[in-house]
Amino acid sequence: MLFEALANNVLLNTHIQNLPNAGFDSAAIKELNSNLDKLRNVLGVRYPYGEIALLYSTQTQHCWFTPGGWYGADRSTSDPNDPGYSDHNLGFDGWGAALEDLHYPYRVIPDFKLTLDFLKGVRVLILPHVRSLDEETLNTVLKPFLDSGGTILYTGADTASISTKKHLYNPNSVTMSVFARSYPQGIQKLEGNPGFEYFAGRRGASGNDANAALNTITNTLFTLVNAGRLSGNLAFLGGVFPSTTWGNTVRATMHVDRTGNRYFIDLVNIDINYASDTEIRPTPKGSIKLVLPEPMRNKNLRIRSYDADTATDPDPVFSKPDSSHLQIELNPFRLYKLLVIEGHS
Repeated sequence: MLFEALANNVLLNTHIQNLPNAGFDSAAIKELNSNLDKLRNVLGVRYPYGEIALLYSTQTQHCWFTPGGWYGADRSTSDPNDPGYSDHNLGFDGWGAALEDLHYPYRVIPDFKLTLDFLKGVRVLILPHVRSLDEETLNTVLKPFLDSGGTILYTGADTASISTKKHLYNPNSVTMSVFARSYPQGIQKLEGNPGFEYFAGRRGASGNDANAALNTITNTLFTLVNAGRLSGNLAFLGGVFPSTTWGNTVRATMHVDRTGNRYFIDLVNIDINYASDTEIRPTPKGSIKLVLPEPMRNKNLRIRSYDADTATDPDPVFSKPDSSHLQIELNPFRLYKLLVIEGHS
């Protein structure tokens, strides 16, 4: 968990009183801090990278507050005819979990930062049951995004049906379903709430089919890739496991620095023996294949590797099967490996 936090640019509160509650001990914190110190001059300022953006809507959360509490907050299933508080929250969580499991790099955009500037580089925007959205956002942000070739995936018949706090949550005259009529290729509505079902179903909540939800998400993204509206995911190849790949036990995130000349791939091994709760099985030797970001395709590349368990890690061997793909060979690792892709003219 500590290295997952590092891979997602999260700093944990490591005050000694918080350690037992969080399940950490001082040795684990010391190990993480040692790696942070080692990477101090490597990471610098970096930002989440991904062609997919997932909208997190606090305004949608707030609009479900009633005198009796949060409407629908305790539900274990999603009802398309009676949405509530949990539809967005668990829908958001499930989409994030699915994208991580499928190794699609993504970024999160909170609704108060939903601007054209924050959508730069985004090709697919996901709105999981986002009930509250202002009409001016549809016209000044989402319309230009779609006009430039972007794609919107949304769930929930009530998406954009009411305004935000700015307009006192009044009904909108144009909802997402109406707005979508002008963009039959750019806007796609997914039936049900696959994010909710994936999140709840993985945790054993009855009435949720996690496999069916994941298939829906997988097929939707695969269709966009085939249509050229989205680049592929990170593919984990080789190893001692079947073609379903050893990546099933690895979490990956991508970042870019402020210059756009360095891209980071953080790899975290989550293959833990839960019987002992301490044994972490090292990954096998394998490779990772990805679509190169556009700015890196005509540059000379160097790739550096950093391993949490070693003072130094040899620069990995890599190849370019074609002008837009990169394949990196990886040595086994136990906890965490960072790949830094540098582009030079």
